[in-house]
Amino acid sequence: MHSPLQSPLQPVMRSPLEFRRRGGGGLPSMLTPANQTILTVSAAHTLTASKNAEFFADDVSIGSGSPSFSWTPTVVDYDVSLRAGESDPITVVVAESNHFSEVLTGWNKTSVTVTGGESDPDGGMNAYKVTCAVNASAADHRIDKAASPSGAVADSGFEIWAEYNASMPVLRFYPLEGGATHYCFIHLGTGETQGNYSSCKIVETRGNWKRVWFSTAQGGTITNVWVNLCPALGTSAAITNGTEYVRLYKPRSAEGVLPLTNYQRSQTRYIGVVNNLERWAFRSPLNDSWTYVNQDWYIDVLKPDAYDPGTQYPVIYVGMVEPFVNVYADPLNTIRTIGLHNTHNCIFATCQFRSSPWYGAKNDGTMRYDDLFSDVLTGLVDERYSTIRQRQGRMILGYSKSGWGGMSLLLKRPDVFGYVAAWDCPWDITYGTFDTATAFGSLAQFQQTNPRDIFDSYLTSVNDKARIVLAGSATWDADLLSFKSFLDARSIPYTYSRNVLGGGVSDHDWDTGWLPDVVADLMALRD
Repeated sequence: MHSPLQSPLQPVMRSPLEFRRRGGGGLPSMLTPANQTILTVSAAHTLTASKNAEFFADDVSIGSGSPSFSWTPTVVDYDVSLRAGESDPITVVVAESNHFSEVLTGWNKTSVTVTGGESDPDGGMNAYKVTCAVNASAADHRIDKAASPSGAVADSGFEIWAEYNASMPVLRFYPLEGGATHYCFIHLGTGETQGNYSSCKIVETRGNWKRVWFSTAQGGTITNVWVNLCPALGTSAAITNGTEYVRLYKPRSAEGVLPLTNYQRSQTRYIGVVNNLERWAFRSPLNDSWTYVNQDWYIDVLKPDAYDPGTQYPVIYVGMVEPFVNVYADPLNTIRTIGLHNTHNCIFATCQFRSSPWYGAKNDGTMRYDDLFSDVLTGLVDERYSTIRQRQGRMILGYSKSGWGGMSLLLKRPDVFGYVAAWDCPWDITYGTFDTATAFGSLAQFQQTNPRDIFDSYLTSVNDKARIVLAGSATWDADLLSFKSFLDARSIPYTYSRNVLGGGVSDHDWDTGWLPDVVADLMALRD
C-alpha cells in the first residue's frame, strides 16, 4: 500500500519569481522558486523572473526587469503579494531589520558544536553545521539566542533555512516568552508538525534545504528562540554518537504576524492506519481559537484500493453531522464497506470538530468551521495525496446539518468546491433551534451561513451547470420539498431524488441505504 508520506511535499504556491538578497549570491536558475519569505524594509532585494517581465507588489507596478529587477521596499508590510508579469503571486513579508544574528557560532550552545563554512541553499558556503555532542543524553541539543531588540509584538514570526538530515530529522522551535507551552516540532523530511500554541511550516524547498516559518500564538512574542535538534516529533532528548547534525542558515525575525494561510497555521502529522482509514492528527486555531491547540483532532482519509500516486483523483469531502465519528455511524467506513471509493475511483476524507459543526463561524471569531473544512481539510488532502486541485475535483457529501452546511460552502467557496450532495437536511431550520445559538452566537451570524439567506447573493456559484444533488428523505421530507421549490423559483439546475426511507429517526443515518445512489448522482455531475 502506498504511504502518504512517500508523496513529495507540494509547495504552497508556484511562480517563476525568485528572490536574491543583494551581496548574498545568486540562486541557481533551476531552483524551485520561493513561495514565502521575509525581506527587510529599506534594503535592496533582487527579484528575478524566468523571462523579461514587469514586477508588481500588491498589483502596483514597481518596475521592469530583463529578467532581474532591484526592489527596495519602503514600508513594513506583513502580507505583500508579489508577481512578475502574468505569473501567480507569491506572498512575502517586509519586516524591520533582523533581530537575530546570522552568525550561528555566536549563539548559545547546549550539547552541540557549531561550525561555519558549510554549503548553503544560495550556492555559497555561508551555512553552519550544528552537530550533537558525543554520547550526549541531555534533555536538549540546541542553539539559542535572545532577540535584539527583544520582540514585543504578539504572535510574531521567525524563519530559518534548515537542511534535512535523516540522522536528526526534526527541529523544535520555541520562544522564551511562551516558555514550554509555546513550541512546535517540524519534521524536515515530511513536513509533519506537532506542538502547542504555535505553528511551523515549510514554505520553500531547494533540494534537501527547507525554509521554515515558525509563528507564535495566543499572545506570545519572540524574545528568545531555541532551535532544538530532535530525533522524532515530540522527542527532544536523544543519545548521540557525535555524528548527528543539521545545517542551518539565515535565521530571520519578523516583528509581526506572518501571513500564514489557514492550513499553514495548523499542525498536522501522520498517525497511521486506524480503523481501516489513514489518520492524520491536526491542531488548528480554527477549531475554537487557540484554546485547544494543545490537543489532537483527526482527519481520516479513504483511498481507492488501487491508489496510484501518478494519478490525480477527485475527492469527496464528507461532512460530519456531529463532532465525533461514532455518532450516526461511521461515514467513511460505511462507504468503504459498500466499496464506493473503488466504484468511483475517488478519495473520501473527513475531519473531527470540537463541537457541533454547522459549517460556519461563531460571531466571536472562534470555531471557524467553514475555514476548517474548506482550508485545513482540503489543504492536507491536496498536499499529501495526488488530487485534482481545483473546483472540478472537489465535492461535498453531507446529510442533515452537514448537507445544510455543505450547500453553504458550495455557495460561498466556489474557489474550493465544485459540487455538493445533500440528503435529508433541515432546510427550514431557524436560529435558536438545536444548537445553532451555540454555533453562531447571534442571528446575524447565522444568517451569513444559512443557505436560504445567502443563496441570492451567490447565484453565480451554482447557476452555470448542475452542481447540486438535492435528495432525501427520512426525517426532513417537508424541508426537502420546500427547498426544491426554493431552487425551482430561481431556475437553479440540480439533480433531485426523493427516495423516502420511512421518516423514522433510525433512518436518519449514514448506513441506511441512501449512499450509493446519492454518491453516484454526485459523481455524475462532473461529467
